[in-house]
Amino acid sequence: MTARSVVDGVLPLRPGVPLGQATYFHRARRRFGGEHEFVVYPREGHVIRERRHQIDVLERTRA
Repeated sequence: MTARSVVDGVLPLRPGVPLGQATYFHRARRRFGGEHEFVVYPREGHVIRERRHQIDVLERTRA
């Protein structure tokens, strides 16, 4: 299965897991033709906690 969504927050969960890693993955997918979405939520870390953002993630990833 190929990833089609890259979802992350702007705040790292812990040092060593920066937003930059998701950004690099997004750029690589774009460069090599991978269809995907790249979504960054403000005020969020690796775990999405705000209700409005959680609903958005569910709507984007719903099959």
